[in-house]
Amino acid sequence: MMTRAVGTLTPGTLLYQGRYRIDLLLATTPHRAIYRAWNLARGRASTIIELAPSTDQVATRALALAAPLVQLDHPALTGFQVVFVEQETVFIGMAFAGGQLLDRIMDERLAPIQPAAAVRWISQAAEMLEFFAGSLPTWHLGDLSPTALFVTVEDRTQILGFEAPLGVLSPTDIAAGLPPGSVAPELSTGQCDARSDVYSLAASLYLLLTRQHWAGGDPATETALGAVTPALPRPLIDAVRRGLATDPAARWQDAAAFNGALLGVMAAPAEATTGNWWESMPAEPESDTQEMQRVDLTDAAAAGAAAASI
Repeated sequence: MMTRAVGTLTPGTLLYQGRYRIDLLLATTPHRAIYRAWNLARGRASTIIELAPSTDQVATRALALAAPLVQLDHPALTGFQVVFVEQETVFIGMAFAGGQLLDRIMDERLAPIQPAAAVRWISQAAEMLEFFAGSLPTWHLGDLSPTALFVTVEDRTQILGFEAPLGVLSPTDIAAGLPPGSVAPELSTGQCDARSDVYSLAASLYLLLTRQHWAGGDPATETALGAVTPALPRPLIDAVRRGLATDPAARWQDAAAFNGALLGVMAAPAEATTGNWWESMPAEPESDTQEMQRVDLTDAAAAGAAAASI
């Protein structure tokens, strides 16, 4: 069993028979690390996701389960390039997309995300779950917490938490490594299904809307959503609270149902109590995302220049 922690690969480390060279650690979480790497064969930047180290047997099985990822084709999906195993660790190579984890975005903010942007990001993640449900119907991620959702510079949400469907971590292990309330309570007993994904998405949306982490418990007793100023639309509050229900049977039954409720809120005319939330959203990504684009594209250009000099 490997004991090396994720996120410890140093710049210059070569992976996949020398095809990828690690350039920069972008983010690390309890279960995974995200690196920017240089694809030496293609002369372009790539994203490398390093999953939690496991046994050789688990990693080999995960490699087989991950094979369909590289065949997926969706306009909103950052392309999967390769899945490989080294040192009993599963790595996923993807087309590079600069951006930040939701967790980091919220750490750097002093106020909640504007509701239209928050709903858009979570809706995009829900759309990807709908796509996975059609392409890989047995896959349930469980972890759609802010450390498993990445917002690209194109203002698209990317899902990163593949440990559960690949068998790298059990639902129990995932729940044990994350704050209470960020994933569905049934994960702690080893259970995970489409309703579990809804719960974790709702918890992430709760954070975006309130700048408070959902700690679990009865959503009927929470007060933060109702305290947001300007007031949130009541259907949005109800949709989030239903997604956070402790009993899976009381939640939206899958990501499609949850997403339908969110899209319905966005399409509805703004009520007088909502202020100008919907109308005030800029056509371009929020300033947070614009800043990410400036920084990441500058870094990517520097990485390209360095690779060209080799």
